Amino acid sequence: KLKDLNASKDKLFSLISHDLRSPFNSLLGFSEILTTEYDTLTNEEIKEYLNVIYEASKNLYSMTNNLLQYSRFQIGRIEFNPVSLNLKKVINNALKMLKGSIIKKQLNIIQHVEVDDEVFADADMLNSIIQNLISNAIKFTNKGGDIKIFAKLIPFFDSSGEIEIIIEDTGIGISKSGLDKIFSNQMFSTPGTEREYGTGLGLLLVKEFIERNSGRIKISSKVHHGTTFTFNLPVSQK
Repeated sequence: KLKDLNASKDKLFSLISHDLRSPFNSLLGFSEILTTEYDTLTNEEIKEYLNVIYEASKNLYSMTNNLLQYSRFQIGRIEFNPVSLNLKKVINNALKMLKGSIIKKQLNIIQHVEVDDEVFADADMLNSIIQNLISNAIKFTNKGGDIKIFAKLIPFFDSSGEIEIIIEDTGIGISKSGLDKIFSNQMFSTPGTEREYGTGLGLLLVKEFIERNSGRIKISSKVHHGTTFTFNLPVSQK
């Protein structure tokens, strides 16, 4: 247990010292330009620099949130309270939060989820799972691409069952070495199609949270042809 805690600590220090520098550099660099050279800048330049600051701030918030969740999970500070949750509402809330990025990249969202699909899961963990997977799809899909979200009920003989959720994109895909790192619990991150930052913590959290909710995750990907995340969670017992 001590070895695992030390490994987690080393990962966190690595993230803080390396991956979080990029968005901070953007924030400091472009805010300095706006502060010191404002009178000489054109309106177009000001708008462009403000957009860079906004994107860096948004990415930094997401990265910091994942960092806090990961650290709390590793030291057992996240409570687990599974309840019945409407899957479509959770997905729609995530899409609403990520709407700006979807519009900016002109992405097509195709959703086939029944209005009465309900899973038995922890609310905070499910929100994090869905937001991270959709955010990941947005990050690695080129402008004008497609993101498909499906869900289907898989009944069991004892009247219980599970719901399979599929999030599929037409993005740049993940290499075999990248997939190996994800499934060996290593942090793996590359810049998005528009140089979006990342720490690799999002997918680690997704995997940990799905397993904590008695679920399973599968990833299939082909470089330049997109990625499909498939995961199963227990169906709500009504």
